[in-house]
Amino acid sequence: MASAAADDGADALLAYPPFWLKDEEQRDTLIVQHHERLSRIGLPLILFYLYEAAGGVSYSATVLNELLSLPNVIGIKMATLDSVMTYQDVSRQIQSQHPDKLLITGEDRFLGYSLRRGAHAALIGMGAVCCDLQAELIRAHYAGNAERFLELSDLVDQLAEVLFIDPMEGYIGRILFALSQLGVIPADAANDPWGPPLTQHEIDNITNVLNSLNAFA
Repeated sequence: MASAAADDGADALLAYPPFWLKDEEQRDTLIVQHHERLSRIGLPLILFYLYEAAGGVSYSATVLNELLSLPNVIGIKMATLDSVMTYQDVSRQIQSQHPDKLLITGEDRFLGYSLRRGAHAALIGMGAVCCDLQAELIRAHYAGNAERFLELSDLVDQLAEVLFIDPMEGYIGRILFALSQLGVIPADAANDPWGPPLTQHEIDNITNVLNSLNAFA
């Protein structure tokens, strides 16, 4: 797949190991070998630290050091969902041992804090909704405007807390519903046939939060 993507003009690869490696006896060795093969394709490679419930595989500190040292690896996207400790540990490891690597946050539920802990870019599902609000949060962070950053971080957290909840596989449907409420897509396009249906409670909560954020929508 990676080779085909390169042949078709991809500029970079975002990759995580196959989930079946999680319980393999030679797990760590195979994870590194998997990424070594991808690195040989020659494209910039971004690691993807995805939480296991979503099909990812956790890296040990040793494996992460090996991966970040591979040719063409330019950084890592973190998506731990609810493990602030893991995010802290990885961000500290990057800052102390791999300061030339890019830390990308995929942490919708603690976006503001993840920026404070060293992220220089964001790749988040929530980024499709209330884009101006999140862009202003990032600008406030880099401008050092602490008061505005804290205000916006609270607002963004309100949004994340109605979109990224259990069951987590329902977040696509919730985002589509939010987009339809904002007029970005038509209501009949707000359908995820593979995800659970939204409950009335979810619909009400999303609508209430969007109404409160109306000035930024």
